[in-house]
Formats: sequence, C-alpha cells, structure tokens
Amino acid sequence: MVKIIDKNGICLEKEIVENREFPVFSSSVPLNITSTQDALSFSTNLGSFLLDQLSNLDKPSLFKILEYISSKAVRHPALVLKEMKEFVKTDEFCRPLEKLGFDKKQSQSDMEIIAVLHDIGRFSEIDLLTGSVITRNHAFESFRILQSIGEHRPEILLPVKLHGVLNFEKSLNEDSIFNNLPLQKQEQIKLYGYAIRDIDRLANIDVKSKKGLKDCLELSNPRYKADYRLTPESVNHILKGESCVVGEEHSLGDAILRFIGWSNLIRYPYVKARSIPMIDGLWNCLYKEIDDEYNNSTDKDLKVYTETIKTIDYLRKHSMENLKQSYLNKEFTKQK
Repeated sequence: MVKIIDKNGICLEKEIVENREFPVFSSSVPLNITSTQDALSFSTNLGSFLLDQLSNLDKPSLFKILEYISSKAVRHPALVLKEMKEFVKTDEFCRPLEKLGFDKKQSQSDMEIIAVLHDIGRFSEIDLLTGSVITRNHAFESFRILQSIGEHRPEILLPVKLHGVLNFEKSLNEDSIFNNLPLQKQEQIKLYGYAIRDIDRLANIDVKSKKGLKDCLELSNPRYKADYRLTPESVNHILKGESCVVGEEHSLGDAILRFIGWSNLIRYPYVKARSIPMIDGLWNCLYKEIDDEYNNSTDKDLKVYTETIKTIDYLRKHSMENLKQSYLNKEFTKQK
C-alpha cells in the first residue's frame, strides 16, 4: 500500500484489486462541500494533484491520458454546470421541490454541486503507475470518492451514483440507502436524479452534435469497425423510441445512434426542447460518418450504402417527429 497526501488533505492510496492497480481516494479530514465554489476547488485540487503524478511518467501515451482527464473530468462537468445554472432557474425544476417543502436556493446549490462532481470518478480510471486508462463504472467511483471525503447527504450521493443508468427509478428502488429514506426525501432525490441525468446527456449530445465522435474512446475500441452499415439492433432501438445498447454496437454509426437515442430518455420538457436542434446536428454527423466510411472503403457496395442512407432518412424523420411530439405532450401535461 502506497499513500500520498497532498497539502489539501487529499490522500491517494494504491491498492491491488483483482491483480490490477488503481487509485483509491480518501481525505485525511472530512471536506465540507456546501457550495459550487467548494466543489470546484476540490475538483481542481484533485485534478492538479493527479496531473502532477502523471507528469512524472515517461510514457508515450501520457498526452492522450491528459486529454482524457481534461475532456471527461474537467471540460464536460464545466458544460454540465453551465447548462445546470440555467435549468435550475426554471419553474419546471423549482416548483415541485418547493411543493415538497424544499428551499429553492438550497436546491439550486445542490444541483450545481452535483453538476461539478458527478464525473469526478473519471479520475479513478487513470492508472498512475502505467499512465493508462482503466475502464470502470465512473458514476459509482464518483459516489465512492464523495463518500470517502465525508459527503453523506443522499440527495447528493444517489443522483451522482446513478446518473448514468438507463432506468433511473428502477435503480433507485433497488438501492438500500434510498429505501430507508422518508417519502419526501425520496421524491427530492428523484427530481435531482432526473435533473443531472437530463443535463448530463444534454451536454454530451451538444458536444457530439458539433464534433461527432472525435476524441471518444469508441475510436480506439477494436469492436467498432469501419463500416457504412448499421446493426439491426441499433435501428430497432431508435424505432422503438429507446436508447441503443453499447454491447450491441459494431460501428461508429451505431455509437452516434446511441447519442441520438438518449433524447428518448430525457424527462424535463425544458431539456427536451434544448435537445431538439442538437439531435438534428447529430443526424448530420451520422450522414457524414456513413459517407466517410463508404468513401474510404476498399469494398464498396453501392446498394448497401444506398439502403443505409434510406434507413437513416426514415429513422431521422420518425425520430424527430416523435421527439417533438414528446416535448409537446410533456409541455401540455405540465400546463394542465
């Protein structure tokens, strides 16, 4: 066991788990995170600490790791915080919580803290001995890190822990912490959880709509083949108004469909409306990806390519109509 404690009391421990080394974080004293600034300071200090450790490595992959940390644990939460600051001002967010008896300003502050720290577990995906990325459940790691520094509020911990699951309410109902809480607190956590899930996906969709899959881990995953076809499973998920499943994907086109499918899981009408032009941009990225794969292919099949484009045309029309109708239905229900 190796321990390193920085000047802010953050402790890094190296443990062997299933013969693989990874960083485990804790704090020598509990940290009191009660504001957005506290959260930003902790995230910045922890990030700087890890970057210092990585800078001692003489590894050719170091730049890639630094870029990974920057995009997943720094830039993305900043985008989520920016969107969250606007969303928590809306009646959609504030009214249900006020009806439950929760203070509006405190609820807004809580959501900003969650926005900053929801992906802090990405830091646990870095192996400081080898300078490589370890694929792990970053949402659970974020939850674990917050627990280790003394965070105990379930309204912060559970939305962070479950922000990436497909069925949020089902996962909540299976959580032992959640089941031991009073009904009022459970309802607060549901509202918080849907908020971070929606805004997190919105921020991801926004970036992908502008850049496609540039800088995504899918680009280095051998399972993702250069292909101008879409798997039937991915197509069927979109037709059913669902999100695609990572394990069923075989091409970058499938991966783009997954981000498009995320729009089907958005709960709040405000976020749904914000996502519509971004999803439209993702469809444009999908066309470009298929065109690029076809043009670069040494085994061109014009019939298959044409059928793929026709499928995308149909999916886009069907999906965008459903997305807009879903927004209108939720907006109407909210106003009744």
